[in-house]
Amino acid sequence: MSRVTARVLALFVTSLLVGCGGGGGSGSLSVEQRMVALDAIGQQFHALPHKDRKADNQTMLTFLKSRPEIADAGISEDSCIWGRFKDGRELLIVNNRNPNAHSRKASLLKNHSHTTRALRNGLPGSKKAVLLNGLGTCYVNVTEELSAMLTDKGYDVSIGEASVDRFLHLRDDFPGVLFVSSHGGTAQGTEPYALWTTTEVNKTNDAALATYLAEGSLRYMFAEQDERPDGECEDAKHYGVTTKFVQKYITCSANSLVYLDACTSAGAGGVMRSAWLRQGASLFVGWTRSVDSDFSVEASQFVFDRMLGTNSFLPETDAKPPLDYQAVKTEMSTHTPRLDLYTEADNNVTVAVELVFIPNDPQFTNSTAPVGDLGLLAPSIQNLYPNRTDNNLKLIGQFGQNPSAEGQVTVDGTPLTVRSWEFNQIVCDLPASGPGSSGTVKVSVRGHTSNGVSLPASELLISPAQVTLKRGQSQKFTATRTEVQWSATGGSIDQNGNYTAGNTPGQYNVTVSVNDGATSATAAVTIIADCYTPNLANGQPFFGTATWTRSDGTIQTINTSLGVTSLGGGKYYAFFDKFNGSNGFQCSGSDTAVSGSNPGGATMQLTMQVPGCTVSGHVSTGNESYDFSGFKDY
Repeated sequence: MSRVTARVLALFVTSLLVGCGGGGGSGSLSVEQRMVALDAIGQQFHALPHKDRKADNQTMLTFLKSRPEIADAGISEDSCIWGRFKDGRELLIVNNRNPNAHSRKASLLKNHSHTTRALRNGLPGSKKAVLLNGLGTCYVNVTEELSAMLTDKGYDVSIGEASVDRFLHLRDDFPGVLFVSSHGGTAQGTEPYALWTTTEVNKTNDAALATYLAEGSLRYMFAEQDERPDGECEDAKHYGVTTKFVQKYITCSANSLVYLDACTSAGAGGVMRSAWLRQGASLFVGWTRSVDSDFSVEASQFVFDRMLGTNSFLPETDAKPPLDYQAVKTEMSTHTPRLDLYTEADNNVTVAVELVFIPNDPQFTNSTAPVGDLGLLAPSIQNLYPNRTDNNLKLIGQFGQNPSAEGQVTVDGTPLTVRSWEFNQIVCDLPASGPGSSGTVKVSVRGHTSNGVSLPASELLISPAQVTLKRGQSQKFTATRTEVQWSATGGSIDQNGNYTAGNTPGQYNVTVSVNDGATSATAAVTIIADCYTPNLANGQPFFGTATWTRSDGTIQTINTSLGVTSLGGGKYYAFFDKFNGSNGFQCSGSDTAVSGSNPGGATMQLTMQVPGCTVSGHVSTGNESYDFSGFKDY
């Protein structure tokens, strides 16, 4: 990632294992010789004009081939320059970003709907949150802003540097929320992805970390870090943690969120995201490719703000309660401009970089740890329904599974006795008068607090309190008072309480009020699409299997995923995770059928059928092909 005026540079040095698939070399290099070579490579890269990526890459390739320490070098399909030292160690210079960062002023799109029919509604199993920053002063450190949001909702927050030692300590007490802001990228060798740490490369640290380096858990990395007095960025050599490090030294707690705010953290064939999910992360958030730092900082603030319901970042006049991750994804994708999709031109081809939310499904991740059902960061109250006759209060919203003694409902700080607790409904005893009979109602789970909703002293009830309708379906609502006025969102209602659902799926309300407007009651209405209007490009990936026909004619079935993003004007960007990497495609078509190709000659055709929301497609990469079958949920 980069700041607005800075370029991105990351250099990995990976150790090959001779006899285990690596390309071992002949000859040896001392530590001093390797450091001299890495310094020279970094200086050459820093001196490039950074105006023509293709020309810069060719210059770097020529330079690498001129170095006596380098045995071989080349340029990969994703605009990266790779090289191999004479002793078999490999390096990769990641140069797939424009030198000028994407900048824009955000404008908020009002009154857009969002989906709240979440498949997952659990809350973090721990009230601890760890926010790690690996970026230097050349970049924005967003951890303080995120800490304020999390603290406001009852989290015990720890802020620190993303050092090797701090990553190792995660295994002792993994938090409910882990956020890491750092560099990330791909490299050839035994480990295809590494995440930058703040631990510097030197002889002392090399000796202390020799075991981790030898086994492939750590890699050498070279990137821009701190800002110099002249405004330029100083290059630095640090260690990076690999997927092997995650798999060997980290075990996530149940119902935990892992958010890697780093380039390609969810891409590169999904190797890093898969590592965290296999270790038990319940929900993984990351970027599919290289992303601008300022863009990613705004995205992270929006995600935490909306999932926590703090309404402090891009605040809305009508503040929403805490949203589940699916609703947040929808908010980001319908915002103007989009907050989850960064685009840049790469050799006259528009490349889309997306922030994706990946829930853990052991069927595909092979996780043996308890993964839970994380979908929320704070409880969310949507509506209150007091019953003064039965002296009970019903809360409708999203609260996670019954937390027993760790859950509480209060009215102006007075605890209420909970009769029943379900993930979307809580029923409590309601005092007839005195403390707890009226005021601000809040739900707390393991210290995480919900939004506050006012409970008036006067009584007005609406029935039914909640209903799910298909588009165009009707429902009769009644009230416990006469001479009332009816209003509704998401559809139409007459003054007899007859409601007709509209055509846009989402969560809406029907409100009844007495004529003076001083008292009102609200019912929750969920309008569902039932997959009658299929849409390939709604921002969430598909999961399924692919029949892989290898170049030698053998056939194998693999678990995989793909996704489609609309670029407007009938243009689409699609990615497909195959066995040994991923392919991106520039496509055209419609929201139910797209086809296209990429510069490497691979082709894709993808269609969606209803009913059932099933997706099928064919990907050809020349001498190999993949027939995909999967599904997506609305």
